[in-house]
Amino acid sequence: MKRIFLPDTMLHTATKQVLKNHFKIVEKPEDADAICFTGGEDINPEIYGHQCMSCTYYNTNRDELEIGLYNLYNNKKFIGICRGAQLLAALKGMDLVQDISSAHPYQHMVDYYRDDGKIEKVAVNSYHHQAIIEPNDLFANVSCIMSSPPIRGWVFPNTKEYPYEDDFPCMDMFKCENVFGVQYHPELSGCSQRGIDVFIEEVKKFLEE
Repeated sequence: MKRIFLPDTMLHTATKQVLKNHFKIVEKPEDADAICFTGGEDINPEIYGHQCMSCTYYNTNRDELEIGLYNLYNNKKFIGICRGAQLLAALKGMDLVQDISSAHPYQHMVDYYRDDGKIEKVAVNSYHHQAIIEPNDLFANVSCIMSSPPIRGWVFPNTKEYPYEDDFPCMDMFKCENVFGVQYHPELSGCSQRGIDVFIEEVKKFLEE
C-alpha cells in the first residue's frame, strides 16, 4: 500500500478520510511515497507572476511551508487538491487565472479523458476562484486528463500578454512529471461518488508510474 503524508493544514482531516481506505497515511514526510497538499486559502499570485487582486486572500506561512516541503522532498511525488493543485501547477511553471467569474457553478460537469479514449461526463464540485489554465504547446510534458467546459475569468490588468476576458480552457485534473492535481474537492460535499472514485483511481495510477 502506497504511503501518503498530509501536512496539518486546512482540510487535513477531511482529506485523510477520503484517502485512508486506499493508502497508508504516515506522520513524517520522509516516510511517504507522496506528499498531499490539501485545499484551503488562495496561493499568493506572485508565485505565478501576477499582482494580487483585492479578491485574493493568501496565507504566506502556508505558502512557505508547502513550497519548502516541495523543494526539500523533490525526489517524491506530490498530490494537490484545489489550492494544492494550483500551487503545484504554479511551481511547474503553469499559468493561473486569478479570479474566475461566478458563471463557474459550485456543482458542474467535467470531461474525464479515460484510458480507453472515451470522454466521460463526471459531476464534481467547485469552491475555487483561482483556476489552472490548460497549458499550451510549451508544456508538452503535461497530461490534461480532465478539463472543464470553457469558463470566464480575469487576471490583474497588464500583468500578462493575454487578459482572459473571454472563455478559456480550465484544467480540473492534471499530471505533470512528479505532480498530480485536481481542482475539485473529493473530500467535500457536492462531489459525486464517481468524482471521488476517479480521483482515487487516478492517484493510484500516478503513484504506480
